[in-house]
Amino acid sequence: VSLRSIFKTDLTADQLLQNLELGTGVNLLSKDSALFIDEIQNEPRALLALRYLFEQRPELPVIAAGSLVEFVLE
Repeated sequence: VSLRSIFKTDLTADQLLQNLELGTGVNLLSKDSALFIDEIQNEPRALLALRYLFEQRPELPVIAAGSLVEFVLE
């Protein structure tokens, strides 16, 4: 499922999580949740969203991966 359009909107943690929940049907606010974003380099604003998630929702474990992410970060 492509959720790239979610990262084109408001990136505040609450809005982002709400949009991800609507798009996936998964409750990301339960204490057992974790967010995994694969191929994050394909959506540059997703990288920016990591900052908001870290600052505004530090209790949510977030894993970001991408086969070419090191090239985007350089």
